[in-house]
Amino acid sequence: MAGLVQLPELELLRLERIFGQARKMDVLKMLADLRQERDQLEEAILTLERLARGRGRRRGRPPAWMSAAKRRGRPPGSKNKGAGKDSPAA
Repeated sequence: MAGLVQLPELELLRLERIFGQARKMDVLKMLADLRQERDQLEEAILTLERLARGRGRRRGRPPAWMSAAKRRGRPPGSKNKGAGKDSPAA
């Protein structure tokens, strides 16, 4: 194997310890990040559960856009106005 440098055994052990710690630190950082993300997800789930639980009948007057959507009858300006004064009685 030409081109490879043979390192002394102690040097290899030192490098393995350094890189092993680096890998360990990466794993610990990933675990910390995942735990933080889990906490955020749990908080979001609790908030949504509270919102779902609190959905009862609302009190008070509905907003104008909501009451406008519930109006019955023909919209203003519609062409088919039904039986009026000018329509022939059948």
